[in-house]
Amino acid sequence: MPDKDASTPRVFLIRHGETEWTLSGRFTGTTDIPLTAHGIAQVQSTARLLVGPGKLLSPRRIAQVFISPRTRAQRTAALLFGTGGSGLAPAAFETTPALAEWDYGAYEGLLAGEIRAGRRARGLDPDGGDGWDIWRDGCEGGESPAAVAARLDALVARIRALHRPAMVHGAAAADVVLVSAPRARRLLARGAS
Repeated sequence: MPDKDASTPRVFLIRHGETEWTLSGRFTGTTDIPLTAHGIAQVQSTARLLVGPGKLLSPRRIAQVFISPRTRAQRTAALLFGTGGSGLAPAAFETTPALAEWDYGAYEGLLAGEIRAGRRARGLDPDGGDGWDIWRDGCEGGESPAAVAARLDALVARIRALHRPAMVHGAAAADVVLVSAPRARRLLARGAS
């Protein structure tokens, strides 16, 4: 059976389209950067291929679309599902701070090399150490990995509750779509906490 016809509920992790800072590799958390023209084209192409009746992201299967509050994610969701939601009820769309990108604090707008050099200069990574690792060290003045995991764990619990009727009682599949930034998606894929 093709995956698009599967009866098991699924979770789709959708990355927002390209921005100037994603293009340059800058850490973009709380700064609200719009999509580039290419980012808009990326999302429109994805929508044409994957969203609609009989496609992978079929409105009849989608129970909920959770969206990061960042403009780049909001615009991505609007481009994916159109202003009419591709047949989805307005209640199916929810903006949630649980999917906001990591708060990078002092690292906002910096490149990874700039962050590592600054940490070495401040003695945070003595003797070079292993260097900065966001998954281990978090961000100065921003969020720790545990804080990000905690907000995503709460969202995972909500998704499980949406999926439970299909998994336990054989109800119709209830797909969930998450529109966010890459690190939130990676943490979800890793199992949050």
